[in-house]
Amino acid sequence: MSPIQDIVKVAVQTYLQHYVTPDKASLVRADASFAAEPTKDLMIDAFEKLQSLVNEEITTQACFMKRRRNQEHSIIYRLPPELLVEIILATDPGSRSNSSFRTLMSVSRYWFDAIVLCPRIWSRVDLSAAPASRTMEMTRRLRGPVEVQCRSNPFDLDRSLTELAALNPTRLRSLVCILSPSTEALLSFFQERSSNIVDLEIVYTTAVTPERRFDLGMDGPSLRHLDLRKVALPWTSPRLSQLHTLMLENLKKDMPSINDLHRILTSSPALRCFGLRFIGIEGQEPPEGLTPPSQPILLPELRELVFNKVPSAIPKTLIPLIRSHSCQYLEIRPWKRAPLEPNEGTLDLIIGSVVDQSKLLIRLSDAEGTPSVALTSHQLVAIDALRDWADGITGINVELSTPPSADGPWGVFDELVSRLQAAGWNPKDLHLSWDATQNASNTDIVLPLICNFIASFPTVTELKFTLPTLLSVCFVLRFLEGGTAGMSTPLPELTSIDLRQAMVFDDQEGLENGVRSFLERRYPPHPAAADAPPEVSPLARIFVPHLVAEKLRCAWPTTSLSRKEVLNNWWPM
Repeated sequence: MSPIQDIVKVAVQTYLQHYVTPDKASLVRADASFAAEPTKDLMIDAFEKLQSLVNEEITTQACFMKRRRNQEHSIIYRLPPELLVEIILATDPGSRSNSSFRTLMSVSRYWFDAIVLCPRIWSRVDLSAAPASRTMEMTRRLRGPVEVQCRSNPFDLDRSLTELAALNPTRLRSLVCILSPSTEALLSFFQERSSNIVDLEIVYTTAVTPERRFDLGMDGPSLRHLDLRKVALPWTSPRLSQLHTLMLENLKKDMPSINDLHRILTSSPALRCFGLRFIGIEGQEPPEGLTPPSQPILLPELRELVFNKVPSAIPKTLIPLIRSHSCQYLEIRPWKRAPLEPNEGTLDLIIGSVVDQSKLLIRLSDAEGTPSVALTSHQLVAIDALRDWADGITGINVELSTPPSADGPWGVFDELVSRLQAAGWNPKDLHLSWDATQNASNTDIVLPLICNFIASFPTVTELKFTLPTLLSVCFVLRFLEGGTAGMSTPLPELTSIDLRQAMVFDDQEGLENGVRSFLERRYPPHPAAADAPPEVSPLARIFVPHLVAEKLRCAWPTTSLSRKEVLNNWWPM
């Protein structure tokens, strides 16, 4: 007989001994059979055991019924465990900590079993984790490759290295760590076992010492992901091929040559991310080979290309050779301002990075004698110390020179507009800026270019200008008024216009008159036909300098727009 059956038997027997009259509705408080205190205690004990038993049985049956309901009626619980794990991993492909998986293990018994039995999840050894957590991970790490990570000061590094040394060296495939003087032993440990590493991400945080060198073994598989900050490698190693990620940062002395980079890139057709940040010293150029590279670099899988604070010779040499139609993030900012020379490959990179952007800053400049076009779609932010290789970022920050051609000094800009139209770009938020000289002939050329650009993308709803003169501002505003015979009004969906950065500090009255004319002509008080749909969307807000806004408040133009609504969101610069 089981323990549960024993409890039931004792409880029932005790109850029947003292309560055998069936016509009683309940135990009578004055029942003589319970006169003695021990008999009362015995009955109380029997009831408590029955209550505990009933609660336990109810909980068990409820859990069983929930599990049966999930298994028979929930689609996800009918998935094979290995497929459930794939779904979990796909929702968080960049996870580098097991804490999230330990949380998911508490969802249900099915999820617990599926996660516990997946060796891919428990392939990470976090040396910074608490000892109990690391022990749990080690007990489940029975087979497969192992990734070692250390994001902060490790707990008992000597013990951790002893545990890692007990593993088969062929399983040590990845190292992700923030290196400091307290973790030098970890770097030495992996340098002795580097012949099987395929993923290497090291950030050296010590500011007062020069960069470290990781002596990568010459024999072994090609690296897959390589992300180094202030850490150098033997750049001629044959293992620097077939890369998926190549990110280098803060290398002042032991930096790769242009020929080394070209060889690595041409041997890595599956490369998705390539970035160089803070390479060399301002004014210092990298070592050159005897013959500059000329072989095209075919990167059909490229998603991210970054040259930030690097010698200008690197992007100037490599970017014209890169062939890719898939790039989604392009950032070119060398130490010395050096706009890119346009060619087919460069324009393909630019178009791929712009086409998914709804917001873009376009800055035209001829202030230094050579016309150029700068494209920026994002706010510059600091890169995390350690980033996930699976991160997907999009955007552009690049400057393109426009040397004179048969189509004039701005022919490349026209080509850029045509390609963006062909790619189906539908921007929503545009900021157009012009850094101009005082050359009147340039004004006659550039202002029509800006207006043509505006007219080429009618999906724009928010427009901002940074223009150098009152003449240029009024020229664009008159263009936006519409009314040209045979042409529709530009930007029919425009709902916001920002003129606060117009460089007209000495002629606020002229700007006020230009804005007043724009509002009255584009948004007249009485449409031509009352039952006809409006040709343009009503303006929701306009941003102008403080003095202009005050004058408009005092004397609102004759327009169909409401002063209270349009100027309600105004604030000074």
